[in-house]
Amino acid sequence: MTTHLSIRNSIATTLLKVIFGLYLIVTIIITTIQMSSEFQHTEKIILNEIKELSKSFSPSIAAALWTYNTDGLNSILVGMQVNAIVVGVKVYDSSETYSIGNVANTQEKSIALDHDSPTEKNHFFKDFISHKFPIIFSDTQGKEKVLGNAIIYSSNAVVFERVKYGFFLIILGAIIKTLILWFLFIYFIRRIIGKPLNKLTEQTNQINLENLSSIDIGIKSNKQNELKLLENAYNQMLNKLKQEREKLDILNKSLEKQVHERTQDLKNEVNNRKNAQLEAENANNAKTMFLNNMSHELRTPLNGIMGNTFLLGETNLNQEQQENISAIKNSAEDLLKLIDDIFDFSNVESGTLKLNKKPFDIKACTKQIIHTYYPLANKQNINLNFHLSDDVPDTYTGDQKRIQQVLDNLLDNALKFTATGTIEINLACFEKDLIFSVKDSGIGIAENKLATIFESFTQVDPSTTRQFDGTGIGLTICKHLIALMKGQIWVESMPNYGSTFYFTLPSNNQERKHHSTVKESKKEKVIDTQSKNIKRILMIENDSKYRIIARKHITELGYSIDMAASSEQAIHTLKKNNYQLVFISKNIFKTEYQKIYQYVESHCATRNQPKIIVLNENELNQDNHHLDEKSELLQAIDKHLSVH
Repeated sequence: MTTHLSIRNSIATTLLKVIFGLYLIVTIIITTIQMSSEFQHTEKIILNEIKELSKSFSPSIAAALWTYNTDGLNSILVGMQVNAIVVGVKVYDSSETYSIGNVANTQEKSIALDHDSPTEKNHFFKDFISHKFPIIFSDTQGKEKVLGNAIIYSSNAVVFERVKYGFFLIILGAIIKTLILWFLFIYFIRRIIGKPLNKLTEQTNQINLENLSSIDIGIKSNKQNELKLLENAYNQMLNKLKQEREKLDILNKSLEKQVHERTQDLKNEVNNRKNAQLEAENANNAKTMFLNNMSHELRTPLNGIMGNTFLLGETNLNQEQQENISAIKNSAEDLLKLIDDIFDFSNVESGTLKLNKKPFDIKACTKQIIHTYYPLANKQNINLNFHLSDDVPDTYTGDQKRIQQVLDNLLDNALKFTATGTIEINLACFEKDLIFSVKDSGIGIAENKLATIFESFTQVDPSTTRQFDGTGIGLTICKHLIALMKGQIWVESMPNYGSTFYFTLPSNNQERKHHSTVKESKKEKVIDTQSKNIKRILMIENDSKYRIIARKHITELGYSIDMAASSEQAIHTLKKNNYQLVFISKNIFKTEYQKIYQYVESHCATRNQPKIIVLNENELNQDNHHLDEKSELLQAIDKHLSVH
């Protein structure tokens, strides 16, 4: 903390500057008035001298004009010009004009002089001081006759020559007075204001909580002025600080006592919570054991019911009996599936769920699950399409049963929540990871429900439990199974536009480790770009395969991304969220992304408008013409993220 203030920044110096500035302005104004008054007074004196001169020379000029004595007139004019105050003379008669000095012109008869004219010697002022008087001749009889007029000219330069020494003395006196007053101001202002304030500052800096009782602030001023009021205010503040210090000491002691008591209470509470946690764990273990036992106990009679139902169905039954047997069989299968879900959920909670990894045909496994749903899809008039990428390997090492369980759950939900339309299943390979997607055209999921869709016993809408059945643990089990297999699962959905569930599976641990390394290196690259405030990205891509690839790639770079399949979905998403960057695939028609441009310009505030980038082929590196479409897409994304 600065305790010493430079003189230049002190209040006294500032006050001196203000006073001196005002005084300087007043002094300049007064000095200017004095000089102007002196100049005008001298000008009047010179004018009076010219008038006296005209009285002296008027009879001589009249006599010369009356007798037509040109030489005599010239001599008179030259004599007048010799006077220091005269710069020119003009004489007018009835026939011509005679002139001398710097007032002659080409039409006048000028008189040549042997010395320089006043104009050549004086250049300070251009204005003339003139006096015009009539030339009157008196004859022997006393009659007067006007023969013409004469004008005697003087110059402001003459006035200046007379007053310049007076000007010098006026200015010198003003400077001396200013300097004397300046030093007097410095002395008295610093003595009256500066020193007391400095003393008060030094005493204030000595204050701390340890010596409040021994400090006495004061400048010991005997005058009742502002400084004395300031001293009194500081002393009052010091007394208040002493009182508050005493209160603080009492409060500290009270707090120490309360902290000690609270610490003991917390210790007791921690012990109680540990005991409660232990009891809860025991209860949870008991619940898990009960669920496991119940699932086994229920499965045994259920298997008997299903076996006998099968045997009964092989006998000769009429149509109504066959329908009843079919209803019993379907109900038993639903109940068995529910028991299996409860069993898996209890194992997930207890952490005892294990994977059985072994090589199997991933393509045949996927087709097998899909084929089991063809009859139900045909019954509901739903198209069930399966797209298999060429780069998917024939053999995959993993838990076939659990992968089929995840696909079975997702397909069951898709058929359950889709009244009509299409369900698409995609299986592709990206950076040695398998990517599954199940897309339906059903009722969709609200955005505020997407974050909780994978939580236990969660339904998008409680009414769906009655309408579509379900316990709300199927997706929770899927999430834990995929996590156990070192993969990822997520969903994209919009109300009335359907839902798309994705999940990824690593090919094996070694490749997964390499993939993680690549992922970390990408994240390190993105740390620098994210410092430029790109928090959320929206991508519009109508190809589900490339949506999967782009989402995975951008997510691994550390960004948050939402996907849209059309301009309508994109605008619906833009209404709810703020994005810093919007990628539009080259597969989107120009008329589609023009709608997005128009919406952003008309509905988004200027400071919140996202940057829209169309990933067209012209932006790609021409040297990489050998890349496939997937690589081109990722190259274009990386190019724009590296500069934003």
